[in-house]
Amino acid sequence: SQLSGVVALTANTVTNNAQPNITTVGTLTSLSLSSNNVTLGNSSIPSANAIALGYNAFGAYSAVSIGYGAGAYFANTANLATFSVAIGHLAGHGNARGDGSIAIGSGAGVNQGANSIAIGRNSGVGSITAGANAVAIGHLAGVQSLHNNSIVINATGTNLNTAGANTFNVKPIRSAPNPQLLYYDPTTGEVTYNPGTGFSPSG
Repeated sequence: SQLSGVVALTANTVTNNAQPNITTVGTLTSLSLSSNNVTLGNSSIPSANAIALGYNAFGAYSAVSIGYGAGAYFANTANLATFSVAIGHLAGHGNARGDGSIAIGSGAGVNQGANSIAIGRNSGVGSITAGANAVAIGHLAGVQSLHNNSIVINATGTNLNTAGANTFNVKPIRSAPNPQLLYYDPTTGEVTYNPGTGFSPSG
């Protein structure tokens, strides 16, 4: 009590490893986590080896969920999309989503099938048909129907769904004044075209 003129060299040092309510930490120069999962955000829920960032983000096993409600399951919490990626506001949310699926964009990949990809706002929803191994690219691509092993690329600004399983669906395609025929090789999957101006039914 009799000391004066003493300047503390270290202030606000945390010495107890259990600090339940730290409200601010200032600027961190480094941060090391010993946990196998990372959780940031109110009500975020991670599983083992998962990342869940954002309010109500849900990270299943070895999954990455970033954004408000990303990867969240509203009713069926037992059906977790392991090894999945959900990035964006409500990306990859819903009650059923397949393992290994990727959803990028606001509202993308709702109820999408296993190993499927949805890129773009409200893409790959599959509200009626949500198939596996499907690809949906563009705003409103595959909103209602996204069948198994199908591809849909949409740049129209309106809904574009798949016509069935094992189909390729794309809009728009410009109408050319001179016919240039498209050809498809079912073995390699390559699409080519014939620059000729005529049409021969026999090929």
